[in-house]
Amino acid sequence: MSNLGKVAKRFDYVVKTNNCIYAFETNFYSSNGSKLNETTRSYKMLAEVLKSFLESLV
Repeated sequence: MSNLGKVAKRFDYVVKTNNCIYAFETNFYSSNGSKLNETTRSYKMLAEVLKSFLESLV
């Protein structure tokens, strides 16, 4: 995924159906901690960027 040169993201798995595209990122953590918290913040930011990117396609 690329947003006009602002963001480049590769997902672990992508499934495309006739109605939707599903992008999957997989991670495994065996304990709580700062890495898990940072990943959560990163996904929130990614969701906002992806929403903006998809809206620009319409």
